[in-house]
Amino acid sequence: MVLVDRFTKMTHFIALATNVTARDVADTFLKEVWKLDGLHSEIMSDIDAKFSSEFWETLCKVLVIDWRM
Repeated sequence: MVLVDRFTKMTHFIALATNVTARDVADTFLKEVWKLDGLHSEIMSDIDAKFSSEFWETLCKVLVIDWRM
């Protein structure tokens, strides 16, 4: 997984298994990125909308954020 901050151009290169779930990506994001950079206001993905939705839902549940406003 490659994450790029569009403002600073800082990147994170994170090794993941071939078949990962949205939960796996959210857990990895929290462990590798969130602890350093905090929660990003926007995440762009080249993966389908369903995966992105599941990722955000999982991330909000883990961080105890009410995402159903």
